[in-house]
Amino acid sequence: MQQNARSAPTVAVVVSMVFGLVVALLAVLGSSWLTVVALVGGVLVGVMWAVLGLTGAGRSREPRP
Repeated sequence: MQQNARSAPTVAVVVSMVFGLVVALLAVLGSSWLTVVALVGGVLVGVMWAVLGLTGAGRSREPRP
């Protein structure tokens, strides 16, 4: 269980990078889906980061010295 909490930020970074690549690819191709993908994906990625920030996933529970 602890391993999943620590890997969550890594998954969030990868998802964000893939989202950026998809949006860039759609922009280069001139796709009509660019707006829809950017809006929906942006909201989902933003919510994902907000949940990670609020839950403290991936942070060490040990106090700093």
